[in-house]
Amino acid sequence: MRFRFEKGNIFIFLFIFSLFLSQSIYLFIWDLNSSVGYEKLVIRLKEKLPAERGFNTDQISKLNRIISPDMATYYAFRDSSVSGSRQVQVYGVLGNFNEFNRVKLVEGSFIDENDSRLRKNVAVIEDTVAESLFGSEDVLGLEIEVYNRRFDIIGIISTERAAIEKLIDIGSSRIYIPLNTMNDLTETYIGNIEYKNERSDLDIGVIEDKIALIGKANNDFLIEDLNISGNLQRQKYDILLFVLGVYCLYLLIRFIVDIIKYIVSYSRDSLDDNYFFAMIKSGKKVYIKGILTIAGILALGFFIWRQVSFKLYVVSDKIPDNPASITQILSMVTKYITEFVNYNYTHPVYEIKVYGFLQKLNTIVFWICLIFELLCLASIRGKKSDKSKDSINVLLSMGICLIASIWLSVMLIYLLGLPVMISMVDALLIWISFIIVYFYHQGEYLRWFFGEVEKV
Repeated sequence: MRFRFEKGNIFIFLFIFSLFLSQSIYLFIWDLNSSVGYEKLVIRLKEKLPAERGFNTDQISKLNRIISPDMATYYAFRDSSVSGSRQVQVYGVLGNFNEFNRVKLVEGSFIDENDSRLRKNVAVIEDTVAESLFGSEDVLGLEIEVYNRRFDIIGIISTERAAIEKLIDIGSSRIYIPLNTMNDLTETYIGNIEYKNERSDLDIGVIEDKIALIGKANNDFLIEDLNISGNLQRQKYDILLFVLGVYCLYLLIRFIVDIIKYIVSYSRDSLDDNYFFAMIKSGKKVYIKGILTIAGILALGFFIWRQVSFKLYVVSDKIPDNPASITQILSMVTKYITEFVNYNYTHPVYEIKVYGFLQKLNTIVFWICLIFELLCLASIRGKKSDKSKDSINVLLSMGICLIASIWLSVMLIYLLGLPVMISMVDALLIWISFIIVYFYHQGEYLRWFFGEVEKV
């Protein structure tokens, strides 16, 4: 067999690459959220509002007592200059900040609850700040001046970013200090709260009521349940496999219908020349082949359905009140497109910028992948051959192309700095789907099942 490159192989690669890229973006967003992952609810002061509209420390204490979360973090930030006249973002953090946000410690430790409770003068700085001020990253135990007070450096954080993150401006370098210490030194307002929200126990409506209860305007804040965002991101990959699986199930049903039609036609013709039992005896090979083939197709269909079925999640505010109303549907579509196009990537918090960018990118990748998926199926449908040997060569060529596409996709995704999780079952499902599509559109499957037969 000699491998022959065809234009349709490009569509196979592009489909595989965009499919795995969609899943990798979902996993990378999970990694950005550290050990909590998507199981969190975030409250953020709207970007254009002044910091004074945020929470003070007393209001945070009241809100924390009312909600009683299992795990939480609160942080405020302000631009400031440090010793050496370097401009940085100073973050005052409280709670389990490093459990909610990816913190790459090079040396030392991060700020903990005890540091904030005792109002310690300790700081964690990024490696770029260490290099700029001290010319080295070996700075643990040294001091840095912030707000005219000296802080002991207890940790160094790496600013190394994945290739895909470099598409977003990193912004100013950062220094982290205890929130209570920051509040003692300068007027501090907290605009970012994150709660662990395992299994979506916290309700957005309840959170809005609690914010109003402590005297704040709840419409000043954006509240997002990342359990919902995670479902929406993950199901993009599931939908793409579902489209492939449903098309294959449709073809398998067509297989069964054609086999049944052939057996009925064969029986009708056989009854013209034989009695019923003579017909059964003379055609037992056809009936056994038909029954076994249908059983095999049903088993294959069950396997495909088990692999591609999933629970579709749709956000309620994305569904029109009257699905039959063209006006409401157009209004929802317009709203969705406007929100997508008008996203601003200049938020002062780097993680929020990256998170928003990746969500939009994953949506674009999803639609591109869907297009390439349809083109891939169309190219497989168009591969016609008259000989069984040629058909085997075509299938082997597609198999080689599939394996090469998976390998190359993994390499490219790793170069982007994204995690990759390959399911061998999903790879097998894709390969089986290609075989089903190819054989069905050859149009000779009855002959392959039953030998030389007249076309029904």
